[in-house]
Amino acid sequence: MKPKIIGHRGYLKQAPENTLSSFRQAVKAGADAIELDLHQTVDGELVIHHDYTLGRPDNGSGNIFEKKFSEIQQVDAGSWFSKEYKSERIPTLENVFALFGDTIEYEIELKESTLEFLNKVIAVVLRYNLLQHIEFTSPHLFVLGKLKQLCLQARTGVFFKTYPEWMRPEQGERIILNTLVVLPADVAHLPLPIINKKLVRKLKEHHKLVHVADCNELNSIRKAVELGCDQFSTNEIELARKTLS
Repeated sequence: MKPKIIGHRGYLKQAPENTLSSFRQAVKAGADAIELDLHQTVDGELVIHHDYTLGRPDNGSGNIFEKKFSEIQQVDAGSWFSKEYKSERIPTLENVFALFGDTIEYEIELKESTLEFLNKVIAVVLRYNLLQHIEFTSPHLFVLGKLKQLCLQARTGVFFKTYPEWMRPEQGERIILNTLVVLPADVAHLPLPIINKKLVRKLKEHHKLVHVADCNELNSIRKAVELGCDQFSTNEIELARKTLS
């Protein structure tokens, strides 16, 4: 079975990242899923933006969690990329769901860390009946743990880094597996250098999926396929689709 291609922030080579245009380009290029980053404004709107603060790469400034949605709507999210996208705005989660629905899958990185935020995300996902089409990730492990408590059926993924110099590979692999089992979580997001067929086999024996991060070159895409990984994120969607074909 071919691995799933996930467009990192949409198709950021073809359109400004984390915008509706970027997500459209990703779908058009053949991505199986789109990855996006989610925050909450001070008045409770769920908005898509990578950084916690405005200003990169858009023309805004300040913390997103301190902004009203009306302020977010004024931010130019596209001119930095090209004049063609000068009218591009920061989208909401509902904008994306309304546009694509269940025609695509989603990897949603939860950047906010409040209970109110999690409850709002779950409510929107359930309203659009998209729970089975989504994997949730987060830089905050406790957020993923709480999400599972609130919604047991939610599919969650954990980010892992390359091992520190002092750590033996077998120690690192044990930590990866135990983290997924104890948390619990469903997907291991791994950098390519620490993945091997033995680790992939062990994770799958425990019914865990394997995600390879940053497959942006031909060799890394081929390696992910060779190792039997289930999915990978990429900035090179067309190259990935061509390679898998």
